[in-house]
Amino acid sequence: MTFQHRFLPTTSSDRAELLKACGVGSVEELLKGIPENVRFKGILPSGPAQSEMEIRRRVRTLMKDGRYAQNALSFIGAGIYDHMCPAAVNQLTLRGEFLTSYTPYQ
Repeated sequence: MTFQHRFLPTTSSDRAELLKACGVGSVEELLKGIPENVRFKGILPSGPAQSEMEIRRRVRTLMKDGRYAQNALSFIGAGIYDHMCPAAVNQLTLRGEFLTSYTPYQ
């Protein structure tokens, strides 16, 4: 099985099926409704590598209106709300190797 893009786990047959479901024969045909003059054809500047925490901090500074959960008064968590949990942890804890219905105190 070969993927056309290293970050998109769709095969050629997957893409063909998706395009058929949309009623088009190619990605270009799918995007033809978007005017050429507004399409971005360059490479987005990414800057130096950053950790997830640094990116979250940067996004918070960009949110000028300040409407996000970390700014709200909240009593949820009983004191454990001021910590950073990487997004990968949420996915890893759902894996079968870590998830079990057994609890030792029962």
